[in-house]
Amino acid sequence: MRSIFGNEPTMWLLKELTVGFGTKDPKRPYPARIIESLRAAKGTTYAYKAIVITLEKALQSFQAGMPMPRRESELAVYRWYCRQIIVVIRCLLQFADAVDRPEQAGRNEEEVLRRLQGVCETFAQAVGELDSVMQEMQTVLPFYLIPSGLREYTFLREALIEYTQE
Repeated sequence: MRSIFGNEPTMWLLKELTVGFGTKDPKRPYPARIIESLRAAKGTTYAYKAIVITLEKALQSFQAGMPMPRRESELAVYRWYCRQIIVVIRCLLQFADAVDRPEQAGRNEEEVLRRLQGVCETFAQAVGELDSVMQEMQTVLPFYLIPSGLREYTFLREALIEYTQE
């Protein structure tokens, strides 16, 4: 976890993931700002993918580890945070990719429809993963952190659903 949270550039990328960071501009609501960044700079996409790989390795270590006496909940929280960040980053990466998919199809109407159907399926899966993390959050985190966590996920979840309906 220190390789993720102890690295200043990584912390800025993770801070961008949260709803509360820079959402005052109504013209670019969450997660539009992140999606624009992912679409504009491949380096941002690669950095987020590297974070996911590091977190997957950390999660494997946490799942294999045994908690210390009277600190069982701490290990569960670390596991949840790893899963949470992985799910959010994957959702955002899929979102950025999905925005480009119909444009890449050109003028072929059948191809555009096929790609849009793929986008809808991808988003449905992403919403399911977010729902799973939201449910797990309610059993793992302390009660006072749950409302803000639910708020953050709700924004991303609603954005995915809204884009699917468009």
